[in-house]
Amino acid sequence: MPQSDSLIAGRVDLHGRTLRQVLDAHSAWLSRKPDGARAVLINISLSELRLDGINLAGAEISSSLLIETELRGAILGASSWKNVDLRKAMLSEADLAGATLVEVQADLAWFSSANLAEATINGSTFRRASLAEARMHDATLTSCDLTGANLRGS
Repeated sequence: MPQSDSLIAGRVDLHGRTLRQVLDAHSAWLSRKPDGARAVLINISLSELRLDGINLAGAEISSSLLIETELRGAILGASSWKNVDLRKAMLSEADLAGATLVEVQADLAWFSSANLAEATINGSTFRRASLAEARMHDATLTSCDLTGANLRGS
C-alpha cells in the first residue's frame, strides 16, 4: 500500500538529500529563484509512494523505479523520463504535456484522463495500461507496445 508523501518526504534518501529537499529546490528552480535546482532523479526508487499532485515539471528522471507509485494529478509537463519502471503506477489526470518518455515500462499503469499532448514516447511499453480518456493530440509514439491497453476516448 502506498505511503503518504507527508509521512516519508523527509526520510527518502536521494543520494544524500531527502525527497523534501529535492522538491523544495525544484520548486525554487521553477520559480527561477537563485537557490533553486532542477530535480534530477537518477537510479532511485520511489516505488509504492503516494505523490499525488507533486510538481516535477521539467525534471529529469532516469534509471529509476516508480512501481505502484501514486502520481494522480501530478504536474510532470516537459519532464524527461528514460529507463523508468512505472508498472502499476497511478497517473490519472497527471499532466505530462510535452514530456519525453524513452524506454519506460508502464505495463498495467493508469493514465486515465492524463494529458500526454505533444509528448514524445519511444520504445516504451503500456501493455494492459489504461489510457482511457487520455489527451494525446500531437503526441508521437515510436516503437511502443500497447498490447491490451485501454485507449477508449483517447
